[in-house]
Amino acid sequence: MPLCRPFTIMIGVWLLSLASLVNAHPHVFIEGQYRVELDQTTIDRFEASWKFDLFTSSSLILEHDTNFDSQFQGKEKQIVAEKLKSFEAFDFFMKVLVDGNVVRPSSVIVSDITIQDQQILLIFSVVMPDPINLHKQTLSLSFGDDEFYFALMPPESGLLLLRGMLAETCTPNSREAEEMAIDSWADLSCD
Repeated sequence: MPLCRPFTIMIGVWLLSLASLVNAHPHVFIEGQYRVELDQTTIDRFEASWKFDLFTSSSLILEHDTNFDSQFQGKEKQIVAEKLKSFEAFDFFMKVLVDGNVVRPSSVIVSDITIQDQQILLIFSVVMPDPINLHKQTLSLSFGDDEFYFALMPPESGLLLLRGMLAETCTPNSREAEEMAIDSWADLSCD
């Protein structure tokens, strides 16, 4: 009988820890990506996007596509954008570092909401508080929800896409994140 009690306690502790893991499991899966236009090496803005998983997209489309045309237009777009305002307090889960220091964007605005292949795609316009000179500074970008409600992962094409005349001369480096809530980082600087 004395061996049975420690085993029972161990099973109880294991079940409690398993229950806490279930609560920490993400409920919404999002492909997050950044796009930087590089026509010069000093930038003060860039775009970001979220592509919601099929289940979450279907739920939101059913609720807000009132005319059932598989598009968000007019008032439908406004209502969805209004619902997303609550994420402004979290900077839409954007993680931004300049030379390793956390920098909070001066503004993040939802610039477009579309439906592509039955999934909701959000486009954000991100404005930084100060210009970033990529010849002298490194911009690091990622997404992450510290509460683990959202799982934000890069799409197959990568976390960061570069466009513009200097896109070929500035190469982003991808690295795994040490933080639990973050999948990976993209570090950007120009030679």
